[in-house]
Amino acid sequence: MRFSPALIAYTLVALLGAIAQAPQAANAAPLSTTARRRRTVTKTVFVTKTLTPSIFATSAPATVTGAAAKPKPTPSQGLATRTATTSSAVPTPTAMPSPPPAGKKLIAYLTSWSQYRTPAYGPLDLPVEQLTHVNYAFANIVDGKVAVGDPWGDTDKQNVVNGVTFQGNFGLLNDPRSPVRQRNPNLRVLISIGGWSWSKYFSVVARTPASRAIFVASVVDFVRRYRFDGVDYDWEYPGAEGNDGNIIDSSDPTNFTLLLAETKAALAALAAIQGRAEPYLLTIATGAVPSKFSQLDGTSIARSVDWVNVMTYDFYGSWSPVTGHHGNVPDSLTAINGHINMGIPASKLCLGVPFYARGFANVQFDRTNPAAAGRAYIGLAPGPNEADILEFDAYRAQVANGQLTRVFDSLTGQAAMFNVGTKIWWSGEDEQTARAKGELVAQRGLAGAFWWEQSMDREARLVGAVSAGMATPA
Repeated sequence: MRFSPALIAYTLVALLGAIAQAPQAANAAPLSTTARRRRTVTKTVFVTKTLTPSIFATSAPATVTGAAAKPKPTPSQGLATRTATTSSAVPTPTAMPSPPPAGKKLIAYLTSWSQYRTPAYGPLDLPVEQLTHVNYAFANIVDGKVAVGDPWGDTDKQNVVNGVTFQGNFGLLNDPRSPVRQRNPNLRVLISIGGWSWSKYFSVVARTPASRAIFVASVVDFVRRYRFDGVDYDWEYPGAEGNDGNIIDSSDPTNFTLLLAETKAALAALAAIQGRAEPYLLTIATGAVPSKFSQLDGTSIARSVDWVNVMTYDFYGSWSPVTGHHGNVPDSLTAINGHINMGIPASKLCLGVPFYARGFANVQFDRTNPAAAGRAYIGLAPGPNEADILEFDAYRAQVANGQLTRVFDSLTGQAAMFNVGTKIWWSGEDEQTARAKGELVAQRGLAGAFWWEQSMDREARLVGAVSAGMATPA
């Protein structure tokens, strides 16, 4: 693969200038303080508390000093409805913890806003012994450059752990002294840029050689400054509709390919300057329906990226005319096969696993088979944070206490959780379905699996199930 000498020269100059101006440190100032979420946090107020350690931690509890609205998940449309036969199989308990299967990737998304939830969830709570990678969501795009998404939580907040101060979540994730890295020295952390809410300006920064050079230089400096192991571009979507207000251009797919190639070259230049033996990682997230990915040049993308995270979820939701399983296996396999057919090998594809259910209200149940999908509904099932979303930990508890009845759908490989009395119907993953998806990864020779997002599975039950499934001989 050949790259523009001008681009490489520009990147090298930018990198050398940045390195000369500031020593490499996790505590460096953020690139931008203009990119903030709608939620305003007062920086001068600090709270000291003792966190309950992760159940996977081998160290003593950590004393930490310091504490947004979730981006809308990606909707998919136009998928066929199905009426499934069901069975009442009971999920097999998953033994935990277990290390990742050799050669497979287990990738957890960790969001910046998880730290503001009650109870809070942050880097120290991650089941890092069971993970290979963490994608930190999200960094924004401001004035043509990558920008810290939540300056206070990501870089400014002082976290004092066992007498050592770590600046923000970036410090907790990336400083080699952090318990996160101490517990799993092989863990690699990537900064995820964009997402549903912050993909608006991807089209602009990718459009010309000059705009790409400026953006790529900022990305490389961001990686260097905050000690990330790589970059995950979550552009939703190149040349296709995403969030309201996104800038879209017919040249987006071509420019995305160029952006990836130039980012790869710039990251390689950074590694060479640093004498880093291990290459920096470059990954992307893609949509799971043809309208979101078929316009991409898969062959060229595969040459630039280490792997592709296919968002195989949100097939059904508030936009659907009838109830449906939003993480169903048939549609997931169609998405995976679609990516393979456009030139991305299976060995570079990761399967997406949702750690949340989507729900419907006032469902017109099939009296003989109330678990069946494909039913009419009016409105969305209420969730604790937003309608239509219920986290795994929450619906697992509701199944356990009898609020919901759980039935496995053998046709779609998903679990239905419902209450005929309240006319509520949810679809989501549990330990049985997550293990089956891990087995699917092994059987199809995929690179691994990723999930949205880790704070929804605080005991790592689904993580353990996916991992156990991957370990099953293909």
